[in-house]
Amino acid sequence: MAQRDPAAAISMHLGVKKRKHNDTSKRTTSGELASSLAPCFLSQSQLEGMSDYDYADMDHNAFSPSPQVMTLEDTILKVKRLQAEGNTLAEAGLFQAAIARWQHGLDIDPTNGTLYELQAQAYLASNDVFRSIQAASRATELCPEWSDAFATLAHCQFNFGELELAHAALSQALLLETDAGQQLEWQVELDEMVALLAEQARRVAAACTVTTPSSSPDQDQVRTCKANLCRRSVHWS
Repeated sequence: MAQRDPAAAISMHLGVKKRKHNDTSKRTTSGELASSLAPCFLSQSQLEGMSDYDYADMDHNAFSPSPQVMTLEDTILKVKRLQAEGNTLAEAGLFQAAIARWQHGLDIDPTNGTLYELQAQAYLASNDVFRSIQAASRATELCPEWSDAFATLAHCQFNFGELELAHAALSQALLLETDAGQQLEWQVELDEMVALLAEQARRVAAACTVTTPSSSPDQDQVRTCKANLCRRSVHWS
């Protein structure tokens, strides 16, 4: 049998003691590890050097990454950038992508009525009239003195067949508008709506006219349905 080198044996013995010493050090400094490292970033050896009590005593919440706090200036700049990107996408006809950009801006600043008004226009261009009304209504709530918001709401309601509501919204827009050229344009639209409302009233009256001496409940229901359809469809004729 080969003779073991005494020096090598001593070196190996010291190495074992050194490793044991390091392991002990890990156990005694587990509190320091708890205060400096997150549990999800601890290595396997560090976890083995900690007792269950040490791990349970760690403040796990203290190691969760803190959300980035944006300054007011950063928020304004980011919202403006998202608005500009959405405008570019909308001009290219990519309305859904534009709506998503503006929604991202609204997630940052939920009180931005301009973004809601832009979304309303994009929804209307995408034939999503109901959502366009929702977005435009929110824009008027956030910006009650902004004429364009009421004009957009009027156009959305008009396309939904709500002539009376559209007339009321556009009338409010006209009251708020200060530009003479825009006032003239909206006044023309209001005059057209008045004519359509008169035609609507005539058709509703004709649909409700009883042409027979007596009618059954089914016939009454049919006339009511016709009247409701007239209210919705007169502006498409």
